[in-house]
Amino acid sequence: MFDLNEKVSYLRGLVEGMGIKEDTNEGKLFVSIIDVLDDMAQAISELETAQAEMEEYVETIDEDLADIEDEVFGTE
Repeated sequence: MFDLNEKVSYLRGLVEGMGIKEDTNEGKLFVSIIDVLDDMAQAISELETAQAEMEEYVETIDEDLADIEDEVFGTE
């Protein structure tokens, strides 16, 4: 399956392939919509990266906390 950036690129290619001119009202609309979709896809990609980094960070903290609990309370 395509990721969001590839889908936006595909849509951009469709609009170009259909010969829709950017100087028409419809062309301006399509280009603007695709630009917004491109911005949204980029933002989502950045959020996914940040979320993955945070998940790794939280897992590390959880492991460290488990080690501390074992030291303080002993292994059960």
